[in-house]
Amino acid sequence: MLWYERYSPGRLVVTGATVLFGLYLFGLFGKPPCGPVAAFFIAITAIYFAWAWLGPLVDEQLLFRNQRRLLRGLREAAEFADEMRRVGHKRRKRLDEAARGAVEEAVVGLDRAVASRDEAKLLAALKEADRVAEQHLRLSKKGVLRDFTETIGGALFIALLLRVFVIEAFKIPSGSMIPTLEIGDHIFVNKFSYGVALPRILQPGQVRVIGFAPPKPGDVVVFIAPEPAENAGEDFIKRVVAVAGQRVRVEGGTLFVDDVEQARGGGEAYGYEEYIEGLGMAQRFHATRYSETTGGVPHSVLLTHLVGNEWPPPGLALNGIECDARECRVAPGYVFCMGDNRDNSSDSRRWGAVPTDNVKGRAMFVWLSFGNAARDAGFLGMRWGRIGTWIK
Repeated sequence: MLWYERYSPGRLVVTGATVLFGLYLFGLFGKPPCGPVAAFFIAITAIYFAWAWLGPLVDEQLLFRNQRRLLRGLREAAEFADEMRRVGHKRRKRLDEAARGAVEEAVVGLDRAVASRDEAKLLAALKEADRVAEQHLRLSKKGVLRDFTETIGGALFIALLLRVFVIEAFKIPSGSMIPTLEIGDHIFVNKFSYGVALPRILQPGQVRVIGFAPPKPGDVVVFIAPEPAENAGEDFIKRVVAVAGQRVRVEGGTLFVDDVEQARGGGEAYGYEEYIEGLGMAQRFHATRYSETTGGVPHSVLLTHLVGNEWPPPGLALNGIECDARECRVAPGYVFCMGDNRDNSSDSRRWGAVPTDNVKGRAMFVWLSFGNAARDAGFLGMRWGRIGTWIK
């Protein structure tokens, strides 16, 4: 066996360079350009493609074009010979003596061509074996197009299963969850957190097939907006602040759950920008940032108005909640959700509680983030420091 069959210089060089790139992402050569989660996924993906695809491509196209082409032909011939043996043995009772002889002769020809390591003999043997296999075994050598189609089709099928049942990507379109989530953040959502759900075919929504533990206070969840919310049927993201049986009210901007004040800490000035499509420009907003703990989960909230910020109003009647003059109780099978940008969020205070069957999953982390305004964006228009941020 020649040395370039055992070792792949292109693979080793390209993979080594990719490992250095991964160390750069983790900040070994200075300030890291992204978060640790993003660095891990980018580095692992880059190393895999460098080892499995780019390295062999460098060998075949730059370093050992003839040798690597021969190695590929030898491997293809050996695999085809094994496949012909397997299929021929399986169908031996249905083949007449002439067909069995032709198959055996084609297989022997492949073995001899592989042993000779002669490219011309190898091509001739493959051509003859392909003819015999197609004639007697209804088997043909995979073409490039078929191989590519099967590989891509399998990858798409797996990606579809993952998207439907396990993990899905979402983009944050509005500022209702600032400062936890910024406009332009792209996040991954764990769809397996609360059970297994199937999307409806002819109408929006989903059907919960298997249910696990329901959402808990403090969870940031993606759900299908219920009626009568604006854009009902679309995906919203909010924080669960109360679950079935709990009582909710807001007094002077302070959230109370079961008469327990969700105490605020801090109180620093906070400014953010939102790009207003109708105006074609970014508008500056000012609020106060506080720390709050919901269900044992510490997080930040923004408040713009304190005086007069009361909820519920008299006579309120909404889906999933039962209200009196002072507070509202969450009905069974529902969760009460609010945005962290409390005074700039359309949430359960406006259109009612969310059915647990509408909850798609729990937000995990930011995997990509584009600046919402020019001053908010860095190189390539991205907020590199937010990549890899865990959502809590």
